[in-house]
Amino acid sequence: MITIRADINDLQKIPGIKRSLVVIGKFDGLHQYHEKLIKIATKLAVKNYLQLIVLSFDSSFNSLNHQVNDQMMHPKEKETIFEDYFALDYYIELVVNENLQSYSQNQFMGWLKKTLKCQMLVEGSDFTFGTDKQGTVTDLKRYFGDENVYVLNRNSRSLSSTKIRDLLKKGKINQANKLLYTPFKLYVEANNHSTKKVVFPNLELSEGCYEGRVDDKQVATILLTNHTVELLDFDQLKNKKPEFITLVKYLGKTLK
Repeated sequence: MITIRADINDLQKIPGIKRSLVVIGKFDGLHQYHEKLIKIATKLAVKNYLQLIVLSFDSSFNSLNHQVNDQMMHPKEKETIFEDYFALDYYIELVVNENLQSYSQNQFMGWLKKTLKCQMLVEGSDFTFGTDKQGTVTDLKRYFGDENVYVLNRNSRSLSSTKIRDLLKKGKINQANKLLYTPFKLYVEANNHSTKKVVFPNLELSEGCYEGRVDDKQVATILLTNHTVELLDFDQLKNKKPEFITLVKYLGKTLK
């Protein structure tokens, strides 16, 4: 898998790309609906002798409007999952900025066709794109041909990243982890203190005590308050400067 991160205006020709099938999305949290999309895309790409490209974004579009970046999954983790578990030819991550926001739906579809040599797409029925999110799967079908755009239906009962964020907000970490491709993680600042600031993600989470795993290895009990974690059994930890803490179970507002 070849990984590319770039401003869309700097990405007008990519050596090695031939005819491709493209899947576009934030893929935040990488849950079961995303997995289904990519599996469908993989089968269609093989059947039609196309390269498989996943096109994603480096941050939430909320950040352009001075809102909180509500991404759940760290970009490095997302890339690792695509590399290890999916047969992609290219993983392309576009920088979310004014340049990307300024592309109309027709400009964006033209970019897909010219730069990514896109022949087919696989998208969810609620997919939108272009300036003010005016483009829909109907526009994709008009531009690329109805037979070249596979649309996976999505309704109010379908799994979504929004639903998973709501579970995290309510402290239902067990339920959230069952839906995510990998368990939810807090990335923390590197220091030698028991208290560490959460540097990613910037989500509204249920405050209180959690069972966690330091760097996915040693079990630890943490107290989460105001985007800061306190490692309650800090003295027993082998690694006192973890990169991340995986949340396993919500124990309540206080330890009993």
